[in-house]
Amino acid sequence: MPAGKACYKVVFLGASGTGKTSIIEQTLYGNHVVGMNLPPTLEDTYSANVLTERNSLEQFRFYDTAGLDCQKPAVPKHYYTVGDAFVLVFDITRWETFHCVNALKADIDKNSSKKDKDSPVVLAFGNKIDLENSSRQIDSETVTKWAVREKVHFREVTVTNKSGLMDAFVWLSSRLTQTPQRAGLSIKHRFKKESSSLAFAATGPAADL
Repeated sequence: MPAGKACYKVVFLGASGTGKTSIIEQTLYGNHVVGMNLPPTLEDTYSANVLTERNSLEQFRFYDTAGLDCQKPAVPKHYYTVGDAFVLVFDITRWETFHCVNALKADIDKNSSKKDKDSPVVLAFGNKIDLENSSRQIDSETVTKWAVREKVHFREVTVTNKSGLMDAFVWLSSRLTQTPQRAGLSIKHRFKKESSSLAFAATGPAADL
């Protein structure tokens, strides 16, 4: 995908309770508190500017989707055609959430309308790594082998480590713009699809990551 596209669209998918919203909120705003109870997501959309080393701004739109049923992870088909990239999130303490991600990857491959050379970028997050010593069910070696086979970029993350999350998004922005570089995130706005009014607004210089 060529750099300079008007807006890169990134779709977050995963089972309920895997932490999709927490990851986005912590990365963009740094306001998530571990243990915070968040209402179930229907669909939220976040927009951000990514500042590259060329001093060019790339616009991103993040789609935070509803948590899926692990037994039948049905995703509205339009997400598969709209996404330039997909972030698949599972919980390392719940095996069934990884099975959900595996099914989602198969659906992405099946439903994407893009040519091979423009295949969507797929990033997988094994979330809640801070619980690995007490509750881990999914070992990283198993997921790493899956990621290599499926051509997925895999990282283990936790919302307690914001820098790790930001590094992953820098990788994603660099991959989409085809330019290996550092980047900064500058949040522009957040709005809910079901409301036409602006629910959040913030401006300011992008911070170096």
